[in-house]
Amino acid sequence: MLIALRVVMARRDLAYGFVVMWALIGIAVNHGANQAIVAVTMISVTILAIISAIVTLLKVRHINKVASF
Repeated sequence: MLIALRVVMARRDLAYGFVVMWALIGIAVNHGANQAIVAVTMISVTILAIISAIVTLLKVRHINKVASF
């Protein structure tokens, strides 16, 4: 999870973040009987989604600033 956050923030690679979210959701579905695993993976997906959204917004704001000059 920390590696995924680092890659998303440093490289602004949203596709990598989506792949990790997809894998985490797959783990949660596969281990649906174990609520602890489901809870941890869903929390991880939520954190990664929030960070990805923030990175996207910052990237768009940066592009808009550069385009306005």
